[in-house]
Amino acid sequence: MADDTRLVHVVHNDSDVLLSIFDILSGAGFRVAASSSALDGLSYLARSRPSAVLCRWDMPEMEGEEFIERTKKISPGTQILMCFRDADARLYRHVLSLGGSDLLREPMSASAVLHAISRMTGLGVPCQPEVGVKLEWPDGISHA
Repeated sequence: MADDTRLVHVVHNDSDVLLSIFDILSGAGFRVAASSSALDGLSYLARSRPSAVLCRWDMPEMEGEEFIERTKKISPGTQILMCFRDADARLYRHVLSLGGSDLLREPMSASAVLHAISRMTGLGVPCQPEVGVKLEWPDGISHA
């Protein structure tokens, strides 16, 4: 299947988070596919080559390092957004060094997800930051 700039694949083992992200992205006009396991996510990537994938760093079957490595082998052009509860500047730099595109701290706001995905895909999705939300890493790396 050809690359589709509006196709985003979400991989997360928490069904509530998965559905929330699905609703956020589909409501903004993205085509969204979802998997609740990293292995299913990789299988989907092999068939569809989405523009971007959002994946939780600590999935039951594999950690983020392996997921990024395997994604890059399967679909080198797919942008990778990782999310992790204990994300920090060190992990952010590590994700980038592995070939990932970005890292968000969980819980994620709707505006942070939309901003990251729209930037990664090159599509300008209109979204307004939530009042009072400022995403900033401890060493000053800002994601707002």
